Amino acid sequence: MTAHTDDTDLRELVARLRVARWSGLLPPDLGDALLDVFDAMSSRAERRRARDYWLRRAAERFSGSAWVRAGIVHADLIAQSRQRWPECRDPDTDWRGCVSAALQVDPRVPSRKQIARILDTAR
Repeated sequence: MTAHTDDTDLRELVARLRVARWSGLLPPDLGDALLDVFDAMSSRAERRRARDYWLRRAAERFSGSAWVRAGIVHADLIAQSRQRWPECRDPDTDWRGCVSAALQVDPRVPSRKQIARILDTAR
């Protein structure tokens, strides 16, 4: 069974869960669907943690406040996300490689404010 990510699917699962709780019966397909949803939620959290790690690694190469460093990283995130064929960079030697690794883990570009929060929580 595939994970349900659509809001209507989640509302349907919640409604079915309420009926199953009330009746004392849990159909196997409902249990499987809920497990898929929970698995998808945990993998999103893992991807976010990995993305945040790479963003911190990229920003640690610069001095200044979290806001300044977030601006540098954010600008490169935008530039790399717009490239049709991104360059292959080594995250161990190039800060842009860390940004590239963050985009590979999660292609969504967080705002500068979100990045600054990520950098602040590292301290």
